[in-house]
Formats: sequence, structure tokens, C-alpha cells
Amino acid sequence: MKYWEKNSIGDTLIILSEDVSILENLLTTTVSNSIVNIIVITGISIFIIVMDWKCGVLILTMAIVFAIIQKRIGGKIENIVVKMRKSIGEMANFTSETLQNANELQASGYEKLMSHKYRCLNKEVMDSTMKQIKAVTGAQSVGTLFNVLGLLVVIVFGTYQTITNNMTVGTLFVLTVYVQRLYGPIVSLGNSYIEIKNSLPKINKVIDILETPDIIKTGNYIPETDIQGIIEFNNVCFSYNEKDILKNFNLCVQPGEILGVVGKNGIGKSTLFKLILNLCTPNDGEILLDDMEIVEYENEFIREKIGYVGQGGFVISGRLIDILDPQKNSTETKILELMRELQLDITRFDQGLDTYIDENHRNLSGGEYQKIALIRSFIEDRDIYLLDEPTAAIDEKSENEICKIIKEKLKGKTAIIITHRPKILEICDRVIDFAGDQNIKGYI
Repeated sequence: MKYWEKNSIGDTLIILSEDVSILENLLTTTVSNSIVNIIVITGISIFIIVMDWKCGVLILTMAIVFAIIQKRIGGKIENIVVKMRKSIGEMANFTSETLQNANELQASGYEKLMSHKYRCLNKEVMDSTMKQIKAVTGAQSVGTLFNVLGLLVVIVFGTYQTITNNMTVGTLFVLTVYVQRLYGPIVSLGNSYIEIKNSLPKINKVIDILETPDIIKTGNYIPETDIQGIIEFNNVCFSYNEKDILKNFNLCVQPGEILGVVGKNGIGKSTLFKLILNLCTPNDGEILLDDMEIVEYENEFIREKIGYVGQGGFVISGRLIDILDPQKNSTETKILELMRELQLDITRFDQGLDTYIDENHRNLSGGEYQKIALIRSFIEDRDIYLLDEPTAAIDEKSENEICKIIKEKLKGKTAIIITHRPKILEICDRVIDFAGDQNIKGYI
């Protein structure tokens, strides 16, 4: 969660698809070439100084001036690339969100607005890219100019030294040859520096991921017997983006109890589930499962024992049977029986369980999407269930029957259900009102 506080999905996709390759190229090519160039420059410089120290000092002075100019240009390039990289990330994120919600945007009449925003973002990317190209081209031009002027200065200086009998023609010829060999690596090293500065903001993005602290604590405890399903929150405090979500929160859910949780949006109800699943850790207090802290359990074990159905669920494109039973825990007969119980009509799918569900579940209704999430969870037959608005998209007529099935499937299991729907609250043994600073306001 700490990482996603600062980074968007679109930006992360750019990091994984482009920035990692840039880092790889830098480490395998640019760095090795720079090392070779430094060795060559050092060797030739020593040779030139031995032959004529005055000429050597002149060449090194010009090299220092070139380095200072490249350093200033490199700093400007880095600043430009930081802005360019930010623009690219924003555009990638906007594109991803727009494509995922294309139908809703069209239905809401936002096509022109989104097109205008896309053009604005695209212009920002193009403008920053052009600035970056001009700056890099300028740096390369400085290198070419240095190469030409440097050679010209050495020839003029050497000619003067020859005329005044301070240098032989042979020495001038040798110096000219070696200066040509020297300036090539110097310019190449300067270009490598520019390339590093050009890549640095992108590399920093990769480093941010690598250095993101693993704040999710996990243990290696796996109980030898089946879990009972006692869930306890003891004085739990949790904040997100410096905002307190839970403050000295206490709760105990008994084995086999179905607990309903209600409360206004954004108050932190879904955070309860993230904490139980160890997707985030509390700032203070403890969360226990069967008198053992959640963080002491092996994460894989926790997630094998807890069935979670989120508000949006998740449906990845593929065959219906693979979506309903991704781990192959059941038979087609049992899957069809669950579909019948939860009123997911198999005849609605042209190829039955082999029907392909499109990307972003475009060929599913909201109710079908939610029923699939419930069926998949019940197929896995977990000991504890966390259901977040499990009937929000289901019509009222179907909800009555589905709530009965949910109650039947949860019999003998510990369950917490977050909902605003009165019908599903009827199957709960206890209901709490999750009320901000007071946490548990009372019972319904």
C-alpha cells in the first residue's frame, strides 16, 4: 500500500515495460564503455604529457571546459526528463483508466471531454519530449564542436612550437594522431554522461520499486490442526496517507458467527478486511486469529483459509470454467449446481462453461459478475469468509434467494459481511455500525 500511495498503475506499467530495459542497457553497455574510455583517456593523456607537457596541459584544460559544459547541459536534461517522465506516466494512467471505463464514459457523454484531456496530456508529452531531444542533440553538438576545435587548437599550437623550434615536425605529427585518438573517447565519455543523466529519472523509478520497504510482516506459523476462526482486533490503530482510519479499534468475532458491518462510505470498513488478510499492517495494536497474531502466520496459509469477495471482485478474461474454478478444486457437476443455486443461468452462455469471458468482463452484467465471484469463493470452501457488498449488483428478487444460499454456505464458518443492503443483514447473527472515531457505535 505504501508504494501505491505514490505511484499509479499506468506509471508502474511504464517502469516495467521501458525503464527496466533502460537500466539494463545502462549497466551492460554504457557503464562498460565508459570504463574502457577512461582507461584509454588516461593512457593517451600520460603519453601526450610525456611527449610535450605544454600540449598535454592545453588538451586537459580543454577537456575540463568540455566536462563543465556537459555537466551543466546534463543537469538541464535531467530536469527535462523528470517532467517528461511524469507526463508519460500521467498519460499512461489516463489511457489505462479510459480504456477500462470506455463504455461508461460513452454512456455518460464524456467522449469529447476525455478526447480533449487526452490531447492536452499528449501535447505535454510531445512538448517535453521535444525539449529533451533538443537538449540531447545540443549536448552531442558540443561534443562534435569540441572534437573539431580541440584538434584545430593543437595543430595551431604545435605549428607555432615547430616554427619557434620548440617542437619537431615528427612530434607534431605524432601528437596530432594521438590527440585525434584521445578526443574520440573524451567525446564518447561526455555522451555517456549525457545518456546517464537522460536515463537517471527513469532509473530512479526502478530504484523506488526495489527500495520500497516490505512493510507486510509475515511469519512461518502453520497450525497442525484446523483453525477455529476466532478473529480479534485489540486496540488497533491504522492510518493511510496520514489520515487515521482506525483508532484503538476493538472487535471479536466468534467461530461460526456471521457478523454484519454497516457504516457510511469511506469510513474504513474495507480496511478491516485488508488487515485480516495481512495486505497491510496496523500502526499499533494487534490482530489475532485463534489467539495468534496474524503476522505470525504464513501469508499463503492465511489466504488459503480465508475466502474474500471484494466490492469489485475480479474476473480475468478466459474460459468461464477457469474463472469459476481456477485451482481445479471442483467438478463440472458441482459448479453447475452452484450456478443454479446462485441463479447464474448457464444457458445464457453460448458455449456453456467453455464460453470465453472478454477482457474487463464486457460480456457479463454486473449481477453475473458478482455471482461469479461468490461461486468461485464457495467452490474453494474456506474456513473464514470476508464479503464486501456481495449482493450490491444483484436485483432484489434474486437477492432474497441468494441470501438464503449464502447463509447456507456460511453455516459453521466465521464470516464478516460489509453491506448497505438490508436483506443480507437478516442472515447475520450480529450487526455493528462502524462509526468513524467511535469505531463501534452500537448494535442493530
